[in-house]
Amino acid sequence: MIPSSISDSSMIKVPEIFAWGFPDWNAGIILTAIIFTFILISNTIAAVNAMSVVIPNEAVTPSKLNRGTWAGGISHILSSAFSTIGVVPLPVSAGFVHITKQFKVLPFLIACALLSIVSFFPAVVQSLAGLPVYVASAALMATIIQMVGISMQNIVKDTLDQRRLTILGVTLLIGIGLCHYQMAHSVVFLCCSNIFLVMDC
Repeated sequence: MIPSSISDSSMIKVPEIFAWGFPDWNAGIILTAIIFTFILISNTIAAVNAMSVVIPNEAVTPSKLNRGTWAGGISHILSSAFSTIGVVPLPVSAGFVHITKQFKVLPFLIACALLSIVSFFPAVVQSLAGLPVYVASAALMATIIQMVGISMQNIVKDTLDQRRLTILGVTLLIGIGLCHYQMAHSVVFLCCSNIFLVMDC
C-alpha cells in the first residue's frame, strides 16, 4: 500500500497519521522493537559521550543521558505516528562539531527547523533522495575521520589492560568482518559497532 502523500503530486503535503496503516502488533514487531531499543540507547550513550569529549568543560551525567533517551523516545513516537523516519543520535555528529567548532545548540535547532520545512515539499525531498550515495559518503568522510580520532582518545585515556585490549581486538575484527555483509545483517553490525563506541562510557 502506497500512502497518498507519496503517490500524490501536490506541491505541498502535510504528514499523514499512520499513512502505512495502523500498527500490527505481533511477536516479530515486539522483538524488533526490543532489539532496536537497545541499539538506540547505546547510540545515545555513545553520542553523549562523544560530545562530552568535543565540547569544553562538558561531562557525561545521568541527567543528560535521561534527557537524551526521553527526547529520543518522544521523537520516535512522533515519527512513527506520522509515518516518517526517526531521528537517531549518532556519535559521528561529534566529528562535525569538532570541525566547525560550533558548540551552541541554536544553529542546529535552526537547521532542524529548515529541514522540517523542506519536508513539506515532495519535489525537493525527491531531488535530495535522488543524490548518489557517494555524495553523502564524501560529505561524511571528514566527520568520520574526526570521530575515529575521538574514539582513539577515549580508548587511550585509560590504561589499556588485557581486558580492554581483548575487547578492542574482538570488536574491531567483528566490525571489519561484518562490513562485508549485506544490509540484511545491519542490525548485528550496529550492535557490534556500538560496543566499540560505548565501552569507555
